[in-house]
Amino acid sequence: MFKLDKTTVKCEFTLNEVNNLLTNCKFENVENRKMWESKILSNDYDNIQFRGGTLEEAIDLKDMTMFKSSLEKLKSEGLLKKLSPGQKYIPKRKRSLSEYDGDYDMNRQWDFKPFMATKKEKVPVPHVTLICDASIHQGYKSTQIDEYGALTWAIAQILENKGINTTIYMNAKASYVDNHNGTPMDFKIKIKDSKTYLSPKALAHAFRCVFIRRQTHNIYIMAAEFAKKEVAYSLGKPVMPENSVEYKNGELKLAIGALNDYKAVIKELEKIFK
Repeated sequence: MFKLDKTTVKCEFTLNEVNNLLTNCKFENVENRKMWESKILSNDYDNIQFRGGTLEEAIDLKDMTMFKSSLEKLKSEGLLKKLSPGQKYIPKRKRSLSEYDGDYDMNRQWDFKPFMATKKEKVPVPHVTLICDASIHQGYKSTQIDEYGALTWAIAQILENKGINTTIYMNAKASYVDNHNGTPMDFKIKIKDSKTYLSPKALAHAFRCVFIRRQTHNIYIMAAEFAKKEVAYSLGKPVMPENSVEYKNGELKLAIGALNDYKAVIKELEKIFK
């Protein structure tokens, strides 16, 4: 799962893998284990406030209110009104001439193929890769991260409801994760692929602050352990992307800065439906 690319620790997980790792880590470095116990497993008041919930809530979602309200906000911004009504990607119909099958065309009665047949042809199902950026610095409140997660969830629902298959990743980069500032990290969590159905509730689970912060910081600690380094007390320095939202080459990249510009989100989404 972890590999060293020059000096950078890289890793990729599935949603199930990171859920299992959250409470089942092994450490040789004593300080790394202490950090894991105090920052990831602890349910003290400050930790709950910063991470947006308890460890148990990082594993099980009970409240969908915020996610539903975000979907309604996107609707109120006019996104769905700007899309063509009832737009769906369906099989095309193609007409062809035939000697024996289809509707008889009197205008072609002397032709070798006087029948006009209609048949369906499958068209490729459109696909978008949605990338949720989890490189979020500690200045953001847990409520802001919850709003960002709800926005990402709402966009995924809109795409799926319009007949577009989605592959969803959560990515994060850190310029360092160790206390000597010498070990960069780059990780991906595959939330779902295009061939897999994930219920709205299960998808929402991955977009809450309590999941994002506990999982991200857990991977930071594990990355430092893998590099045989002691994790930084700040749990690393995230590298935030330049653009808050961008659609290019079939990928829709979304960062927490998108909360400040819904018009830009709608503009990029409209590119998908053109």
